[in-house]
Order: sequence, then C-alpha cells, then structure tokens
Amino acid sequence: MKAMLICAALAATTSAAHAVERYQASTLTCSTAQAAIHTKGAVIIHFPAQSQSAPPTYGRFVANVNQCDTGNQIASSSIPTKDDLNCKVSSCQRYRSGHD
Repeated sequence: MKAMLICAALAATTSAAHAVERYQASTLTCSTAQAAIHTKGAVIIHFPAQSQSAPPTYGRFVANVNQCDTGNQIASSSIPTKDDLNCKVSSCQRYRSGHD
C-alpha cells in the first residue's frame, strides 16, 4: 500500500513538471512573450497561420537547449505578437549534421 502511495505521488509530480503553459500571441507583447519563455523555460504559443485559409498554428518555444529533446538544438524563430510581427524567440530543431 505504501509503495502505491509513493508511485501515485511520483506520477503527480512528474505530470506537473511536464505541464507547459499556453499563450495566445495576439495577447502578448514581444517582451512579455520573451519573459514568459525565459521564466517558464518552455511555453506553447498559438498564433495565426500565414495564410488566412489555413488553420491557426502553434509552436513550442524554449529558453535554452536544456528544454530540448536529445538530438535537438536551439534554432532562432520569430512569432507575430501584438506589437512585433517578427518577435525573436528560440525553438528546438532536430540536429542535422552536414553529412545528411
């Protein structure tokens, strides 16, 4: 019984640790988006698609490479915030060697 309680506590802690905050780019200034990424480590930001006929899209943006999966590296990205259509942020990208 005690082992089951410990497992349940660990599962609750693990799922909370992996929760990623979500934001709408249209409600954020660039500096607010960058601050959220820096503070949380990783966030998901929803933003409009580049084409009006396409559905809205989203991305996972990170503060540093420690937030990326193994085999990924930091890549520069930009998102459209309410005050900057090209707000500079970072995301994870699959690492590609020059031999691919």
